[in-house]
Amino acid sequence: MDEKLVQRYVDMLSGKVNELGQENVLLKAKLSLAAEEIQALKQLQNQNEIQSSDWTQQSQEQEVENDNSNKAKKK
Repeated sequence: MDEKLVQRYVDMLSGKVNELGQENVLLKAKLSLAAEEIQALKQLQNQNEIQSSDWTQQSQEQEVENDNSNKAKKK
């Protein structure tokens, strides 16, 4: 083979390797950001579930108190 052709081939392969390496880093960065966002959303969902559970429990306690108050008034 011609030496210039071999050199050009090596240069092009090297460029492609660098390009793929940069793309790999970019994709890993995007994946990392997406994973952090998913984690943040899960935490927010858990907080909302806890708040909802607290609200439901408080509502049920108030209903029981109201029922007891009504029963006491009827007596």
